[in-house]
Amino acid sequence: MARVLAGWLLLLLSVAASAQEKTDKKVAELKWAKTLVTDFLSAGTKREYDQATVLLSEELKKALEKSSEPGRTFVSNRFSVYLKGAKDWSITSEDIAPDQDEAVFRGVSSLGQEEAPFTVRVVKEKDSGKWRVNLFKVGEWKKKDGARKR
Repeated sequence: MARVLAGWLLLLLSVAASAQEKTDKKVAELKWAKTLVTDFLSAGTKREYDQATVLLSEELKKALEKSSEPGRTFVSNRFSVYLKGAKDWSITSEDIAPDQDEAVFRGVSSLGQEEAPFTVRVVKEKDSGKWRVNLFKVGEWKKKDGARKR
């Protein structure tokens, strides 16, 4: 009976250790992905559009080649047109996919008494294993009190 209990205890401990390992890896991946997002936002804010463009995924770069906003233009438009020179960024939520190869960060950018929500989705590229920006979306500007800007 003692051997059976010891076996079950060993099994439970190994399952718990495996679950902790997965949690630790998920936390580490999310932290690394967030570093990429902050680098991307920082480069764009400083108008270092070529540097920000380097952080785009190959998939997004290919899609942009066919659009009217190729690479650098896409990045500069998002920062200079859609974000109107915002200097203040706040990431308010971060989530990672269960398979840990995609993460999404949402937040708010501010400029004076106005703010706009933003979303940055990053993917871990299969070939290089590097995190890259795959979506950068900016919402509508509103006054900080919640009223719609006209």
